[in-house]
Amino acid sequence: MLPSLIDTYCVHLEAEGRSPKTIAWHRASLEKYSAWLREAGNSESPTDWTAHTIRAYFVALKKMTKADGQPLTATSISTYARSLRAFCRWLHVEEREARNG
Repeated sequence: MLPSLIDTYCVHLEAEGRSPKTIAWHRASLEKYSAWLREAGNSESPTDWTAHTIRAYFVALKKMTKADGQPLTATSISTYARSLRAFCRWLHVEEREARNG
């Protein structure tokens, strides 16, 4: 379910005229979240996410390291959070439009 939603979101970003680099960044960021959900035993269905789930992900990001073994920087963590927030806002709008459509 989540991979399909990420694909749909990326099409939305492309339709909005976002650059290929921006779209790739969002895809990679959201795939990181998806992988964390699976590894932590959480549901990939957005309807199952709670504020606690998302906060737990942000805490997990603080413990993650880059490929070179260095911890993620505060800037990196912030960009992952920004991508997830934008995705959640899009999900909310899409659901609201589907109900009204």
